[in-house]
Amino acid sequence: ADAANGACGCKGIRTCRLCESGRPRFQPPAARLHYCHDCRTCTELPEHDCGSALPATVGTEAVVLQGISIIQDFITEDEETAMLQSMNEYDWKLSQSGRRKQDFGPQANFKKHKWKLGAFTGLPSWARPLLARMHTLPALADFVPVELCNLEYDCTRGAAIEPHKDDDWLWGERLVTVNLLEATVLAFSRTQQSNWEVAVPLPRRSLVIVAATARHDWFHAIHRDDIHSRRVAVTFRELSATVRAEEGAAALVQLALGFEGVPVPG
Repeated sequence: ADAANGACGCKGIRTCRLCESGRPRFQPPAARLHYCHDCRTCTELPEHDCGSALPATVGTEAVVLQGISIIQDFITEDEETAMLQSMNEYDWKLSQSGRRKQDFGPQANFKKHKWKLGAFTGLPSWARPLLARMHTLPALADFVPVELCNLEYDCTRGAAIEPHKDDDWLWGERLVTVNLLEATVLAFSRTQQSNWEVAVPLPRRSLVIVAATARHDWFHAIHRDDIHSRRVAVTFRELSATVRAEEGAAALVQLALGFEGVPVPG
């Protein structure tokens, strides 16, 4: 099912362009600060002099966003094309807020803190060289992902993802995403209903690591107004230290790193 036949995967309060007629939808904060990857400072203006830029303030407090790392041009244009061709060999599943997805990972009940292998068959073969390249980066030298999620954002569907924090029972310290097809903005806010946010630019074909306080203390979102055509996010997740020590975790890692996976059905 896709936009052509009017189907969407929205549930509850989530909406997209296909289902939102007459319904309220999430409105991004009116005020936007800007994060600079060069000086790692949050400023009021996107253009500034890194040598003299002062941190933006909200009230009397300086805004500090820690734990964001960007590697520009992490993959080439040819590699991006090959990755997308591999993805498109499989169906995309409808998801919330106009997104479509492909999941490679264990089955989890986040409320009950239980997980099992389920239909997981491992990470896809095309992820192997990506992980090898990640391991050349000091920040990811020991990164062992057991889950990969491809999320498609299409402007015709009004695709977005509302402010949220990724689970930290199952998933570990680092969230690692490769950004495909177009540049966009990852928006960070202190609450889900904040009246201000910090815009973190994500260049096309870049890799972003979200860790530390950015991972645990801030909510992050992708707004529909920051999707201008089609964007695909390839996100890798590692196990938390707690789950890594559980029985069965070693078998999960071994299965993931066999790189023989296909998307989980359903």
